[in-house]
Amino acid sequence: MKTNTGFTLIELMITLAVAAVVLTLGAPGMMNLVRDNRLTSNTNEVIAALTVARSEAIKSGQIITVCGSSDQSNCNSTSWEDGWLVFRDTDGDAVRDAGETILRVQSPLEGMTIRLTSFDGAAADTGNTSRHIQYASSGFLREADDGSLFVCDTRGAAEGRSININVTGRPAMGQDSNSDGTVEDVNGAEMTCP
Repeated sequence: MKTNTGFTLIELMITLAVAAVVLTLGAPGMMNLVRDNRLTSNTNEVIAALTVARSEAIKSGQIITVCGSSDQSNCNSTSWEDGWLVFRDTDGDAVRDAGETILRVQSPLEGMTIRLTSFDGAAADTGNTSRHIQYASSGFLREADDGSLFVCDTRGAAEGRSININVTGRPAMGQDSNSDGTVEDVNGAEMTCP
């Protein structure tokens, strides 16, 4: 005699109900994981651009500029999330002229904001419209002031990243030294996101 094997309708409904509960509970965690990975990846792209600029300045003995660029060929944006470029700035004016070699280009970052603070002696949100970082041939920042770049997504400062650059020009990840849940900038102030 042949017996039928397989799932009953009740077993199938229970399996689907358990799967629905697991997906409902797991989906938000998965979304945060995706956002964290995207934020980390974009932060690493900024650090890589700064590291390339510093290394090239030392190697070539020339001024290297990193600036916001919406067309990936000129310093024409005050928002680094539009993209940026790294180039040899032979005249040191933070404007890419004909004949100045582009070393690295970054296309726009979707869903991110990048905010510069303290470079050129002024916070980016209080008048620093140049939005560039320059490295001297020593690898130090060309401007006397250190600064930070805040990389944020829609979750705000609690999940944001701070890239701190002191006058020696070396980029480093900011830390939450007081354990309050928000990373500090190069001067010890809590980072903020727009």
